[in-house]
Amino acid sequence: GKPGPVWRKSAPAAAVKPPKVPTEGGGLVGALKSVMEGKPRVFEELFRPGVVRTAVINGWSALVAGFAAYFIATPLETIKTGLQTIPGATTMSVVRKAGPKGLFYGLGAMWWAGVPYSIIMYSIYSPIKEGVAGIVPNAAVVSAMIAAAVAESVGCLFFLPGELVSKRMMKDASMYKNFPSAARTIVGQEGVRGLYRGLKSTLIRDIPFTIIQFIVFEALRKKLGEYHKAKAKESGKIGAGAAPVSFGESVAVGVMAALVATTATLPLDVVKSNIQTVATQQTFVTMTGTLIR
Repeated sequence: GKPGPVWRKSAPAAAVKPPKVPTEGGGLVGALKSVMEGKPRVFEELFRPGVVRTAVINGWSALVAGFAAYFIATPLETIKTGLQTIPGATTMSVVRKAGPKGLFYGLGAMWWAGVPYSIIMYSIYSPIKEGVAGIVPNAAVVSAMIAAAVAESVGCLFFLPGELVSKRMMKDASMYKNFPSAARTIVGQEGVRGLYRGLKSTLIRDIPFTIIQFIVFEALRKKLGEYHKAKAKESGKIGAGAAPVSFGESVAVGVMAALVATTATLPLDVVKSNIQTVATQQTFVTMTGTLIR
């Protein structure tokens, strides 16, 4: 007859590891780890759908916010530049000299500068912060500082030429017709380096500004979220989406963070504005000494 079945003791089943689910915005972590492991997958990690989606959403938000913010801020920036660069100027004297139309003379240049800057900085800030947090855990402030410094440094390369032109137009509206013609004139007279006059002083001012702004913003927003969560818990409504921070609260927190950062870095801003608007090239140290005297 046929031999009966041969019974064997089955081998223990191999443990199956669940697949790792990538976290939102963690592409930078994956890219860096893949390089350290000797199996670079930089492109695949950085351009995962979740990472791209975060960057695109932040970029579009920054685009819309940038147009609106610089339209509102340009008249105030014109007054501030006049106060910082014209000896003995007052708010009213700057307003009278510029006139209603003159308060917006630097708007075009600010849009050329600020909109690309906003898109770039806010697109890369969150992925960098989350990437650093994945490498250096339990260091939220450190990751925010590094992300802000890197994002600001990259953004400044796009921001500075437009800001330089806008500062000069705010001080003297007859100096240039618009940003493109101003850029051609500056490059013709000073070379491409002329568009980046004051880069060092800008970074000296803007990196601390951005670090302070983001840290204060995130700290206040976190406190608001904890407050809403505690209130929801007291009322028995705790659960998914129970502790949102409203749009209005985010705007208010953003304004407060900007005020703190502006106040803390104002002396640096005065030096930077004067370096960008004087006829001759000045170093940060030389201009600081001139203003103090």
